Amino acid sequence: MIGSNEKIDVFSNTDFFEVRDRLNCETIIYTGPIDSYFADQGWDSLEYRSLDFERKVAMNTKFFQPISVVNHPSNENDFTRIVEYKHFLNQTSPHTVYFI
Repeated sequence: MIGSNEKIDVFSNTDFFEVRDRLNCETIIYTGPIDSYFADQGWDSLEYRSLDFERKVAMNTKFFQPISVVNHPSNENDFTRIVEYKHFLNQTSPHTVYFI
């Protein structure tokens, strides 16, 4: 396991940006929020990331889309993907719920 290797130090609950100048490492693997990392580099936030989900109900619709997740990687939409959980759970219902 990576945490049990004596040559590897693992820090949890640590603000990377507060301690990075004190690190003497050949390789650092950053696992924090990617937008924070980009902001620290002076880069813009990633526009394609979205944490706002809108719940939609399609009445009398067996399935809204053919598979559980359909990605929409373009600037034409205000969302990045549509997820219809009914596919994951093998549910049967005359209606369906999906999130954009």
